[in-house]
Amino acid sequence: MEIGISKGLIGGRHMRNLSIKSSKYVALPGQNSPLVSSILHNLPHDGGSIFGLIRILGRVDASRKQIAEVIHHHLTRFQETVSEDVNIPRRFEQILKAINEDIEKLIAELPKLPFTDFHAVIGIIHQGQVFVSGTGNLSALFLHRTAKQRYVIYELDAQFHNPEEQSWNKPFVTVLDGELHPGDVFYVATRVPARELDLGELQDILVTLPPSGALKRVQQHLQTTTPYGAICFQVVNPESDTNLIKTNPLTSIEHLGKTQEETSSILGEQSPDFKSFINKLTSPIVKKLSKPGTKGAKSIFRRILQAIVKTIAIIAVALYASIKKLFVVFSKSTGIISKWRKTRSEQSESGPSLKVKIKAKIESLKNLPATAKYGILAAIIIIALLVSSVMFIQSRKAQQQDEQAFNTIVSRIEEKMDAAEASLIYDDIQQSRTLLSEAIALLESLPSDGKSFESETERLREELNSVSMKIRGITDVSTTVLADLQTIAPEQKWTSVIDVGGVIYGVTADLAIYRFNELEQALVLEDITYGSLGSAVLGAEANQGFLIVDNEHNLGRTTLSSATLNPIVSGIGDLSSIEDLLTYNDNLYVLNAKGQQVIKMRPQGDGYEAGTPWITARSSEITDARAIAIDGEIYMITSNGVVKFSSGREQPIQINEIDPSLSNPIDIWTELDHDYLYILEPSQSRVVVLKKDGSFVTQYVSDDISDGMQLIVKTDKNLIIVATPTKLISFTATHLLQ
Repeated sequence: MEIGISKGLIGGRHMRNLSIKSSKYVALPGQNSPLVSSILHNLPHDGGSIFGLIRILGRVDASRKQIAEVIHHHLTRFQETVSEDVNIPRRFEQILKAINEDIEKLIAELPKLPFTDFHAVIGIIHQGQVFVSGTGNLSALFLHRTAKQRYVIYELDAQFHNPEEQSWNKPFVTVLDGELHPGDVFYVATRVPARELDLGELQDILVTLPPSGALKRVQQHLQTTTPYGAICFQVVNPESDTNLIKTNPLTSIEHLGKTQEETSSILGEQSPDFKSFINKLTSPIVKKLSKPGTKGAKSIFRRILQAIVKTIAIIAVALYASIKKLFVVFSKSTGIISKWRKTRSEQSESGPSLKVKIKAKIESLKNLPATAKYGILAAIIIIALLVSSVMFIQSRKAQQQDEQAFNTIVSRIEEKMDAAEASLIYDDIQQSRTLLSEAIALLESLPSDGKSFESETERLREELNSVSMKIRGITDVSTTVLADLQTIAPEQKWTSVIDVGGVIYGVTADLAIYRFNELEQALVLEDITYGSLGSAVLGAEANQGFLIVDNEHNLGRTTLSSATLNPIVSGIGDLSSIEDLLTYNDNLYVLNAKGQQVIKMRPQGDGYEAGTPWITARSSEITDARAIAIDGEIYMITSNGVVKFSSGREQPIQINEIDPSLSNPIDIWTELDHDYLYILEPSQSRVVVLKKDGSFVTQYVSDDISDGMQLIVKTDKNLIIVATPTKLISFTATHLLQ
């Protein structure tokens, strides 16, 4: 059993002296959570780490635990037996081969589990290198910090998938390897809904917080019902153990300012050179005024200003020299006076007070000639004007540098966006996602201060979000409320909504039946005579009427022509569970998830026969199946995907392009001679559209369908109708218009 190695995934110079921080985290909301397990062991001799993250869908049982224990055992055994001189890449291949063989043997002895329920990533970090392998749809992100202090995100999990080779016989078939550099982040985790935490927010958390804090922060964004497991590695410089931060592209400008401040501080400790100081103040102004390229009056005006500035500088230097000489004379005079006073009071124990000295200085200044006083005042004013002018010019120059750097980054972001949209034309989704990730990383590095920066940043954020929605096939729809049950019966709620020959009926628990009058856009309460039935739970169209299942597994038939609802004979009462039912070619098909079956019941008199199991061969576990759709074949929706059956036998169907992936769908719809499957997933407020081979088409998103319970599609009107417990909501199926 050979395992291929893909070289150069991360790339770069091999580095050994790295300090790598790591952490693992698992949060499960309750007893019904799927199996999520993490492993993180430090290798001896400072050899790095071995890690693994496992998620197995379905109810946690002994079979699932044993599969996880196989991986735990081998990774722990590797940590205990690895030596300093071992060939790590070769040893990692051997451990993957051993895990594959043990899982294959174990599955042969256990009840059949669907391979699509198994998701795992395992790997080794050793001497600045990472070796990783995986299967399923766990998230595996590599955040590489470039030389320009920006982050580029690589989604490694997409390269694990190899449906033609991966199975229970060989779950791990590919090894990816690469090298780590200071600032890089490697993150493996269960997927989280993009509505709870998008990729940009995730990057911000991973590169600004230490691993343990980052994983806890990610989990805080999730709903309490979302299971979460993750492992994170951060690479820091060996001489520095500080947290990684995202570096602003304007760092060089900030560094220049700090350098100037330090230089000024050092020079300030030396004897002042006023002439050099004046030259330093005036030279930027003179240089600005001397700039070529102007003609006529503007040029003459600049020359006049230049002459004025130079004249002021010469006067300021001359005044300073005069004032300096005056102060020298004043100091000598003060010294002579002080000596005379000292001679007179040499018997005194203490000299004059500070107050007396200050008063004497002031009196001396008052006695200066008027010319000297005016000269000092003029010098102060001139120096203030010069300093203010230079500060203004330097501030403006710094602002222009900031704007230039900002505009450069904006141009790069727009280039990335254009390239991402261009890749979509050629259906290169992976390349589009990579370019979008790079654009988002650039966006996060933009400064947020200033109204002009803020508005431009917000514009780019909106455009990036729009491109992201295109890449993920998201259409944000505007919905229309066709009918609202609460307007006529505030206390009532539908338990089932049924399409009978194009007319929609809603049934409440107490068997009240409402017909939707499409012409008047209103609900009408039907006058129906009831037989002996309990509370309505489910319904299905049948022979221009419909069937009702009550809470005691009794089956009733509604005949619209006679306005009656009476119990009929069937085999439904013997089933352990009823999740959905449909009629096709007059036969009744009932989904029995607990029994992992679809029961087919043929008509018999006014009712149906006891029924026979329709599924004859399957590999998927369907105990969590929620609904079925029939077009000659049966499509079954489970907690995280679609299972297809033809003539009772399960058929392969690969669904891996939905972003975010299916996590809790509740209804599915299709019909004969229609090309698409429609999946309702209220937990993510969307309706997903697939082709019948499983390929992704689009996803319609709206907060208005977050409490949807059933799905009806009007193909003749290009409408999708979502039924909630009290409303009928519709929106246009734009993919049918193209």
